[in-house]
Amino acid sequence: MKRDDALVEMESEGIPVLVDKMSPERPRFDLRAKPLPRGNERPISKLTHMQKKALENKFELGMGNKQAAIQAGYALSSAPDVIPKLMARKPIIDALKAKGITDEKIASVIAEGLDAMHPIRPEQPDHNARAKFVREANQVLDNYPPKKIQSEQRVIEIHLSGEDVKAIRKYEEMRNAHAS
Repeated sequence: MKRDDALVEMESEGIPVLVDKMSPERPRFDLRAKPLPRGNERPISKLTHMQKKALENKFELGMGNKQAAIQAGYALSSAPDVIPKLMARKPIIDALKAKGITDEKIASVIAEGLDAMHPIRPEQPDHNARAKFVREANQVLDNYPPKKIQSEQRVIEIHLSGEDVKAIRKYEEMRNAHAS
């Protein structure tokens, strides 16, 4: 008897449950229930506390990606990747678009940031802020080289005839005789 034939599907408190015909007192939860949405399709309401805190740190407090993730409780090793992975989520992108954030707005903020002045000494440029905006602009424009260096491996095959081998041996003999 197959294992599937021994199970009967029932509903317990609105949850689909598989019940063993042989021992109905041992219900088994239906593993064929609806799958959860994939990671990049989960709604914003399903973000973890740490993910929400990282996004708050980034956009409300103006922290960098790594600093925002570390302040939210992420490990140093995974911190640089947290915000970019969250920003790839479709619901977050949709929510940003709903708030009116467009490519033009982002470009204008980056352009303004390239002319940032120091907050304490308004007559001097804020080099730190400008450097961050330059880095961000270069990332948006994809001006950085690829991280992995791609190298071509070239192979040369030399086919020698018997005459060529004799000539090479004669050359080596002459060279050795001349060297001694």
